[in-house]
Order: sequence, then structure tokens, then C-alpha cells
Amino acid sequence: MKLDSNTLSGTLPPEWSDLISIEELFLHENQLIGTIPSDWGALSSVIELLIQTNVLTGSLPPEWSTLTKAERISLQGNDLNGTLPGTWGALDSLIEIELHYNSLEGSLPVEWSAFTNLEKLYLQFNSVNGALPPEWAALTSVTDLRLQSNSLTGTLPADWSELGSIQRMWLQNNDLDTPLPASWSALGDTLAAGQLRLTGN
Repeated sequence: MKLDSNTLSGTLPPEWSDLISIEELFLHENQLIGTIPSDWGALSSVIELLIQTNVLTGSLPPEWSTLTKAERISLQGNDLNGTLPGTWGALDSLIEIELHYNSLEGSLPVEWSAFTNLEKLYLQFNSVNGALPPEWAALTSVTDLRLQSNSLTGTLPADWSELGSIQRMWLQNNDLDTPLPASWSALGDTLAAGQLRLTGN
């Protein structure tokens, strides 16, 4: 169902949770308001769920952990708040998750280290805090990791040298201690020139 780039308004209907066979739901670039229905966790066939660039508020539903066929979830450019649900670590089909330009807070969930197929993780321009989880070294398929412009603290995990597919890692404009671990020299084989960004820490 492709309803993107219109002037649709109103809220997301919880009743759409009955669309259990739908694989694509495109609602981005509209004027939708209100919260994200937790009932949509019943959309067990959905592969692409794009609701970015609306005016949605509220938190990310932990109940969406049942969207185990989802390969792409895009919610950027809304006004979402609350924490990142650890339960979403069950979404082991995810290839791309886009949550940037919101007001999300709390820490980076250790449970997300289970995203073993994930290639792109965009969390920039939120209010996420706490340390970079060493456990995320398990994200060995990630090519593009954007965590800039948050409130992250602590050191750069030595174990992240195991991110063997990484091409772009943007960590600038946080409050990180940025001496590079010696082990990160292993990332030089994959990181594109100028794509490890640490300024503003």
C-alpha cells in the first residue's frame, strides 16, 4: 500500500493491524499526527514500513518486536520520544533502520547487537545518551552507522574493531572520549576516506 507524498492527515488507525498479509506500507511525507499504534505489531508479513517525515509523537512500541520479516523501518523526521526498545533486537531480518531527527533518548540497547543482517543504522540528531555498547561489535554486516549529534559518553569500544563491513561511522558532536583504540587499525580496510568522524567530542 503506497500512500506516500500526499497531504494525508489524522492518526494511524490501530485497525490496520488486520492487514496481516501486507508487505509494503508507505505513508511517508504526509501530515500524520498522533502516536504509533502498538497494535501494528500484528503486521507479521510487512517487509518495508515507511512512515518518515510526518508529525508523529509518542514512543517506539516494544510490541513491534513481532515484525520479524521487516527489512526496513523508517521513522525519521517525526517528533518521537522515549527510549529505544530492547525488544526490537528480535527483528533479525532488519537491513535498514532510520530513526534520525526525532527526540529519542535513553541508551543504545545491548539487545540490538542481534541485528546480524543490519547494514544501515541511522540514529543521528536525537538525545540518546550513555556509552557505546561493546556488544555492538556483533553488527558485522553494518556498513553505515550514524550516531552523531546525540549525548553519548564514554570511550570508543576496542571490540568495535570487529565491524568488518563498516564503510561509514559518524560519531561527531557527542561527549565521547575519542582516543582511538589500537585495535581500530583493522577498520582501515573497509572505512572510506574521511568517513570516521569524531569531531566535536
